[in-house]
Amino acid sequence: MIICRKESVEKYSFYLKLLKFLTLGVVGVLIGGVLLVFVAIPQVLQNSSFHRFIEQQINKKVPFQVHIKKMTWKPFKSLVVHGHTVVQWKSEDQVYMIDNFKLPFMATLYRPQKGGIELDFKGEIGGGEVVWNTFYGNFKNQTFQIHFRFKAPLSLQEIEIKSAIVSMKNQPLLSFKGRMKYAPKVFVDFDAHSEISDLSSLRMPLLEILGETYPILKELYIRGKGQGKVRLRGGLAELDVEGEVSVQEGAIVSRAKKTDLKNLNIQFPFHFSKNLLREPASARRYGTLSFDALNKNGVVIGKTKIKFSNHNNALMLEALERPSLWEGKLKLKKASFQAFPKDQRSLTLSLKAQDIAYEKLSQFLGVPSWPGKVHLNIDSMTFDSSALKFLGSIELLAWNGKVVLQDIEILDPLFVPTVKVKRITVEGVRLGELTETFGFGIIDGGLKAEIKDFAMVENRPISFKMTAESVQQEGTKQIISVEAIKNISKLGGDESSFINDQFMYKFVETFGYSKFGFKAELEGDVLQIAPKYSSGDTYYLIKGSFFPPTVDIIYKNDLQAKIPLPELWDRLKNIDWKKTIVK
Repeated sequence: MIICRKESVEKYSFYLKLLKFLTLGVVGVLIGGVLLVFVAIPQVLQNSSFHRFIEQQINKKVPFQVHIKKMTWKPFKSLVVHGHTVVQWKSEDQVYMIDNFKLPFMATLYRPQKGGIELDFKGEIGGGEVVWNTFYGNFKNQTFQIHFRFKAPLSLQEIEIKSAIVSMKNQPLLSFKGRMKYAPKVFVDFDAHSEISDLSSLRMPLLEILGETYPILKELYIRGKGQGKVRLRGGLAELDVEGEVSVQEGAIVSRAKKTDLKNLNIQFPFHFSKNLLREPASARRYGTLSFDALNKNGVVIGKTKIKFSNHNNALMLEALERPSLWEGKLKLKKASFQAFPKDQRSLTLSLKAQDIAYEKLSQFLGVPSWPGKVHLNIDSMTFDSSALKFLGSIELLAWNGKVVLQDIEILDPLFVPTVKVKRITVEGVRLGELTETFGFGIIDGGLKAEIKDFAMVENRPISFKMTAESVQQEGTKQIISVEAIKNISKLGGDESSFINDQFMYKFVETFGYSKFGFKAELEGDVLQIAPKYSSGDTYYLIKGSFFPPTVDIIYKNDLQAKIPLPELWDRLKNIDWKKTIVK
């Protein structure tokens, strides 16, 4: 028989009740937690008011307004956010602008380990416009697909990009991975890679995006394979860039520029750094550029190979496997491009060329052609994003004399070139050969001329200051033909004197003259001509000789008169050119 005291029974009854209460409490908490996790939190995440609250918190910290459309949660696994944003930004001076770029996205947030998060982001960006100084990009009909995954601690002091891919029309354009830190010395360290199996697939997208800025793309066709890799590391003030770009079996065809480049191959390793000091010679990187044929305007440059190296922030020519060019000799003595420091950035080149056939060179460049030889003596050439400058001289040996161009500058050389020449001199040229070349009629004798500050846009002169005069030259006669007199009268806008004396011109084919000379100045669309010789109030373009038959050509216009260029072009078209066409 067991005997229990009353006090003991009551005590154990209390503990049983407490245990029962705690059990019910734990069960209640568990049930409440389950309801919270599986019922309450999903309801909150789907609530539009909660979306607006999250949007407000995000938009306080980012410059672009984010809009959340949908949020879903898989308990203890992931949070998925569907949303969109519109990117709009402009600089204070409105020189730079990004307008109306739409970015719908789906972001999946994971927390696989304590103290860290992972994000999987998928989106499409496009539909907008970019203005960057003089550049305009039209992305209204183009979108890029973006997919990246990154991992970061909750502090976001360091972001690891596990993978990132940028595509266009399901064609991968760029992939990269690496790390970014909020630290001054190690701001970024990541690798990027691009591989395009068919460059021609980019033509239409590039045309739509860049066609308004670069009309040349409308007639440009590109084929081949392209690869590129780059590594960026360091801080903002000490960024180090290293990588390689290559093109295989490339081809470029431009109908507008009448250009066809066949079998282009490029291997271009590079390494640039603002703080790159002298590297050992073993660090030199070598690259090549080669093509089978470059055909422009029907003139061909044959198989050519250029070897270069990259060392200490400079690209340097190592060898040019092309010893002759269009019947002439070409010697490229030095060529290098200095990348850093920025204030010393330049391209330096030194070359000499002898006896290049001008007919082929001019046809290749698409400028007027005639027989002659070209000598080049370039002491240095500098190049930046906006201008190409030659210091030295270019000599054209033609018409029994020479034409020398000194100090040439080409602005915007790749697209709408503006050519400036500091000084052009003409010495020993025989006028008879010159005028016969252009089919103007015969004016024989010697010519001396100087042109200063010559400027031309797309083969159209826009400004110059010129002086020209005749000189006595051995083996020439200072004579002028009736045809030349007629054309000069047309050019002067007054044929009356020629018509009045036409009876006499039927019996005489050439006349003698003693001298001629004039000054001319072109500014924009206005040309001003002033004869050099005068007698009293009479101004002579051509002064007759002492012995008949002789002729004076008198300048009847006011010395201050200015001829609009459109009118001058009309006069030139009226001339009976036999060997050239004025367009």
